[in-house]
Amino acid sequence: MLFPNSLCHKEVFYSIGKNRSIYVKDNISIGVGIGLFAGSTGNSGPIEPIENPEKAVFSANLGFLYRTLNESFIYDTRIGYSNETYDVIDAETLTVEKETSVPIFWENTFTFAYNERRTFFNLKQLNDICVDRVYYYGRVLPALEHFFVDWFSARLGIEGSFALLNDSPKLGYGFLAGATFRIVKCHCDIDFNLTYRKRPSRVVEELLYPDFIVLLSLSWNDVFISRE
Repeated sequence: MLFPNSLCHKEVFYSIGKNRSIYVKDNISIGVGIGLFAGSTGNSGPIEPIENPEKAVFSANLGFLYRTLNESFIYDTRIGYSNETYDVIDAETLTVEKETSVPIFWENTFTFAYNERRTFFNLKQLNDICVDRVYYYGRVLPALEHFFVDWFSARLGIEGSFALLNDSPKLGYGFLAGATFRIVKCHCDIDFNLTYRKRPSRVVEELLYPDFIVLLSLSWNDVFISRE
């Protein structure tokens, strides 16, 4: 199925993907995922990538997870790659300077469980690293989540970011909030998240760009990580 990733701009992105995890041991898991997505600027909707296959973009990611046997600590890391490209803008002339590849993505998450695994502290660190130009974008996101009942949790977090574009460093900030509705018998989670951030631009030096993101996701989980 194709899903719209953004409805706030004229350009709408549609994606299709598949992820698969393999349990190596009771406390170790590895995963791999692939995806295909494209942008639509007209009225063709999700069939535009089919009509114009040159707009299609391939992506892949590889992940690793470790947890303690009592589930009080979890560490997971994921690295992703995409062959998408975008234009770099000259800040003085506001013209296209060159075309560059999307950065390699590297994410690390540390999760600590308390209160019989009803309260969680998460520390997420993300990196965007370019291989064909001087660009680095790093973020740190501490967040606290609590399950008030077995089927409902709420979370709050903050975000701090640092970007280096050419010789120009820039700091950014953000806030996030979300809730999870869990269908325990089906191992199914419905997640709703809101994020607002002022992030350094990826293409224009000394510019803070506002992002407002609404994310709704549906996932099914095995009993690898449980609260029972």
